[in-house]
Amino acid sequence: MKQIWTAEELDAYWSISFDELELLRIKPDTSKIAFILQLKFYKYFGVFPDQDHLFAPIVLEYISDQLDLDSEILLSYDWDGRTSKRHRQEILDFLGFRRNTRQDKEKLNEWLRSEVFPHGEMSNTCYDLCLNWFKSLNIVAPTKKELQREISSAYAQYESETFFDIYENINDISRKNILICLNESEEAGSITFNKLKADPGRIGLETVLSEIEKLKFINECNLPYEKLKSLHPKIIQRLYNRITSESTWEVKRHPTHISLTLLSVFLAKRRMQITDGLVELLILIIGRLSKRAEKKVVNAFVKDITKVHGKNTLLMRIAEAALEFPEDTVKNVVYPIANKQKLSDIINEYKSSGKGYQKEVHKIIRSSYSNHYKRMVPKILETMEFRSNNEHHRPILKALDWIKSGENNRRKHFDIDGSLPTDDIIKPKWYNVIIDSDNNNGSERINRINYEIAVLEALKNKLRCKEIWVVGGDKYRNPDEDVPQDFQMNRVFYYDQLGIAEDANSFTKELKSNLTEALNSLNNTILTNKKVKLRPTSKKNIILSPLTSQLEPANINKLKGQVQSMWPMTSLLDILKETDMRVNFSKCFKTQRTSERIDKSDLQKRLLLTLYGLGTNTGLKRVVSILSTPNCFVFTFPLALRRGKKFLVC
Repeated sequence: MKQIWTAEELDAYWSISFDELELLRIKPDTSKIAFILQLKFYKYFGVFPDQDHLFAPIVLEYISDQLDLDSEILLSYDWDGRTSKRHRQEILDFLGFRRNTRQDKEKLNEWLRSEVFPHGEMSNTCYDLCLNWFKSLNIVAPTKKELQREISSAYAQYESETFFDIYENINDISRKNILICLNESEEAGSITFNKLKADPGRIGLETVLSEIEKLKFINECNLPYEKLKSLHPKIIQRLYNRITSESTWEVKRHPTHISLTLLSVFLAKRRMQITDGLVELLILIIGRLSKRAEKKVVNAFVKDITKVHGKNTLLMRIAEAALEFPEDTVKNVVYPIANKQKLSDIINEYKSSGKGYQKEVHKIIRSSYSNHYKRMVPKILETMEFRSNNEHHRPILKALDWIKSGENNRRKHFDIDGSLPTDDIIKPKWYNVIIDSDNNNGSERINRINYEIAVLEALKNKLRCKEIWVVGGDKYRNPDEDVPQDFQMNRVFYYDQLGIAEDANSFTKELKSNLTEALNSLNNTILTNKKVKLRPTSKKNIILSPLTSQLEPANINKLKGQVQSMWPMTSLLDILKETDMRVNFSKCFKTQRTSERIDKSDLQKRLLLTLYGLGTNTGLKRVVSILSTPNCFVFTFPLALRRGKKFLVC
């Protein structure tokens, strides 16, 4: 029971009505407070309290003031005696509750399997939902132990039905292909269950090829994606966590329908993860091309560039001299006005800005792409299927299909005849780089390598904003799947839940107003703000000073002092263990598997040491070196974390 109640909550849940006061007329004063507490508690929670429930002091005071009694008389009330049982029966009769029957439990079972578990709820989180279900029907809920047994039984039935349902949607060929990954013999090839679980590792050509090989294997399995998509994401994640914690031998031990279902969920989830990983790698490669090229060009120009002052006048004088002496040599006409070094400085300054700079950057991008990245980028593109919900982006998809087809890869140029799309692909600043002139007839043509780079750059930008999405991905999936399936039918409800206007114009108008106000506030105060400094440098132009730390609350210092006075020289591990001994919070940790074989006491010790090592950043290896202290116990750490090590804990 919560300990903090507002005045409105006290009035709504703990105020005594006239009818409830009538029930107290024949009750002795020693039972009135306990009777009302049980009545209100049952109306609020759906169960009766016991002596272990701690009522908030403010609630006891509120009830006592209404009855004009001292709350100390509650200490003499027997919560398990005959009087308490009689009071509870009176409360049930007053509220109109009846005892539960076998039919009620069957209806609960059906409700859990059809309405609760399909929405991702687990058996250990449904207790309160079941109490509310019984309370809504004015039925007395079973005891906690009995209700948890009913929930576990319903969840087992639901899980079994789910396994058989998915299993029946897997055809025979797919079953055979899926089970290949469990066969670790030479006939199975390089794809194994352990390899599918492994992370890709360091980025490189071998990593990309390995991930593509995994993705091809999963695609060949022809999984029942539509059926798996009907499951709640929480269920998918739960089954995925369960199978990833098992070894190949343990997966083989399951019945066929369970192992195939778990493997189908695992492969479908890995397909999304691998696809997203390859898309992010593709975006990283494309971004790295331009960043590295710009950095290299800037570093080269910084070394060579010399600012030429008055170059416009200088160029005008050179033009006049050339017109006056057109037949004379450069040495006699130009060099007296501007020497060789001066002309070289003008050229370098031109290259470091405008079109000259862009050409140098694109030259390095082209070199990196054609010599290194072209070995992996087409392979990534071949593995993926790109789509878009907007007709405006169809040219990019057409260009991607052309790149993936590998048509005329040996040709360097293509005529501008409409076969290659250029809309929304070739930017104006890259036009002169991508479009070359034919020296023979002077017509324009497309440079193939430069065109591919432009397509990839456009693809990167569209993927980031989901104007183009990838089939089989999760992060880069169809944006229509990001909203609820009934969004169009219940637009008003969802807009109300989001707290935004349904009209696009009013929404953007308010957004622009907020942004303008924030920018104006920043602009008006940035020069006088002592926490902000502006520097005219290429990097770190804006420097933010850290805010002054707030003073610790007085109660925190008092609490620290009280703990230190009561338990001096007490380690955090002792406090962690003592807390678990009192409230047993370690029992809240649930395994992903269907059963546990580790002894409860050993599991408790292992969990406490793991929490201590991870929560304090001590690390699991350092926990191994904890020295023996009085009243310590020894146990073996989990084999999955530290095989064969011994631990000592106070």
